Amino acid sequence: MSVLRYPSTPLTADRLMAERPDDGRRHELIDGTELVTPTPTPRHQVVVTRVLGILHDALPEGLSVLVAPVDWRVDDMTVLVPDLVVAEDADLEGAFLTRPPRLVVEVASPATAMADRTIKRAAYEAAGVPAYWLVDPDVPSVVVMERDGQHLLERLSLAGDDRAELAVPFPLTLSPAWLV
Repeated sequence: MSVLRYPSTPLTADRLMAERPDDGRRHELIDGTELVTPTPTPRHQVVVTRVLGILHDALPEGLSVLVAPVDWRVDDMTVLVPDLVVAEDADLEGAFLTRPPRLVVEVASPATAMADRTIKRAAYEAAGVPAYWLVDPDVPSVVVMERDGQHLLERLSLAGDDRAELAVPFPLTLSPAWLV
């Protein structure tokens, strides 16, 4: 289960990076509040690897797909660690990402599903992410969200053997059945 830790004083990105334990769990910071999620399950990682393959096979030049843990330092109070990101190669020079990735992908698990649908979606929306996929391996399904002005709106919901041609973040074909 994901846990929100509310410190007596809000954490900063610098403090999180300096004090984050090497315990295998994901430690993120959203508006000064720490979000801690457990180590992913093998099944979760299989789905992450399959999404990685689909993205990698369609990846245009100048972009890379990265698998967690990769820190994205949104600002001094927010550090996010998505399951996968597609980012501009030019943004990969430092110790962490500092600009919004082209695509963020979260693979829901019983421990993370609620946070992925609510807290993290809101954080990605506020940070300017142009596209967010939420993958649920139990159905299997993929909810495809894209930015429309200030908001991430659900553009498409795929389940089972459904298949769609997507244009964002780049042209590719996607089916949830391929992920499980």
